[in-house]
Amino acid sequence: MVTPSNAIVPPSHKSLTIPNDLDITCYSSSMTNFVLHVGLPKTGTTTLQQSLFAKHRDVYYLGKQKGTRINRAFTSQTALEALTPVLWNHGAPLNVAAGEKLLALVRERDPKPKVIVESWEGLSEKAPSHVAESLKRCISLFGNCRMMICLRNPIHKLESQYLQQLRGNFLNKYKRWVHDGYFLEFEPWVQKTLESSIAKHPLAYCELTRRAVDILGKANVGVFLFENLCKNPDRFTSSVCEFLGIDASQGVELMKQQHLHPRMTEGQVSFLRQLEGSTWRRWLMKFTNERMRKRTFEKLSDVGLPAKAEMPEDWKQKVSQSTREGHRWLADTFGLELERYGYPL
Repeated sequence: MVTPSNAIVPPSHKSLTIPNDLDITCYSSSMTNFVLHVGLPKTGTTTLQQSLFAKHRDVYYLGKQKGTRINRAFTSQTALEALTPVLWNHGAPLNVAAGEKLLALVRERDPKPKVIVESWEGLSEKAPSHVAESLKRCISLFGNCRMMICLRNPIHKLESQYLQQLRGNFLNKYKRWVHDGYFLEFEPWVQKTLESSIAKHPLAYCELTRRAVDILGKANVGVFLFENLCKNPDRFTSSVCEFLGIDASQGVELMKQQHLHPRMTEGQVSFLRQLEGSTWRRWLMKFTNERMRKRTFEKLSDVGLPAKAEMPEDWKQKVSQSTREGHRWLADTFGLELERYGYPL
């Protein structure tokens, strides 16, 4: 985890110096305290979004939030208009008017300066060049930007992500971009997910972070470990709050509720495997809505032990080879305890 003596610098004490070769035009008249949280998936993102960002009195939260009717990535129409060309549609010009309106709303809500946080875990699996362009656009629109990212041992992250996607496929919450059915064994899932992407987007968080440091400077990039969240959640939360520049005591209280995504059980995995193997069961499932599917799935939540997926050895080697050099750079640059948690080094 980034430590206060290493890379955490409260925003009021550190201004952003833009390298001359970036050629960024800044449209903001003030240095706004803006933080972009980019994930990764399965690193406590939902807990941070729902428990900390959305509820802390020192944060004006713009990002992904349960129950929003505007867009899954934004909490208001103004945020949608201001940030869509910043984070997603780089072919469109910046909406400077929407950005100014957004900043006016922040000041109107509370005259005390707040940290503005946008959070979307999918950004971490975009190409590093895409995220780099988003950071430059953040600077142009807000006059300042910092970035935070939470990491997890990539082998364990993929194992957890596989189980989450099984759940999502069944509940129809996610697009079935890997598999059209209800169940896929772990090894073919890993192959479909990573075969054409090793050292690219799903495992590109090392290069993404390196580019963020080049643009923002190390002091304006916060890197945190999911393993520390599990081992010492209060200390993890305090470090995140210090990076954001918000009250840590309130942050710790808000983050007492952990792991908002329930773990799948062996019974649920067995049910999905049987469902995939039965034509008539799959046919009947077409006529059930999401509420009924969720109820069916919840009935199996106490059946068996927590489900586990184990990465095949050949894919462990491929993932390790793809990330080893980047992990060494992260450990050296931010003083992260990656070896302690089994990250490929």
